[in-house]
Amino acid sequence: MMRNAKHRGFTILELIIVVAVISIAAALAVPKLGDWTAEQDLNNTARELAADLRLLQQLSINSAGPTPELYLRIASPYGYITTVNTKAIQPKRTFPATVKLSGAATTVSFTINGIPKQGTDMTIVLARTDGKGTKRIIVQAQTGRIRIE
Repeated sequence: MMRNAKHRGFTILELIIVVAVISIAAALAVPKLGDWTAEQDLNNTARELAADLRLLQQLSINSAGPTPELYLRIASPYGYITTVNTKAIQPKRTFPATVKLSGAATTVSFTINGIPKQGTDMTIVLARTDGKGTKRIIVQAQTGRIRIE
């Protein structure tokens, strides 16, 4: 009874080396994943805020007669609320923990023509809490165009 001399399989040393290489690769990738998540939070928050501004603008345009008091109030560095005649029309929006408002609190409202009542270009700046990125939501006074930079 002779056994086959060719054994197939891995040695324990080979398995340890493979596990070590995978662990090192994972350790290098985890910090990048955190940055990616924070960047996505910033992008999504900017898009959501711009969409709510467009909703407010559209409600102002659609209103017949005197313009109702439609406001987007950024009450704290971490959220905002949309109101019509002091009544909330949406639940309070809260920014993710990785995003904050950079600068002073802001109130935005539009005329029946869809341009800001303030009469000047408005810029709302959102920033990552780690300071690694910002997004600006700009409302142009002449046209009412809302864009994200």
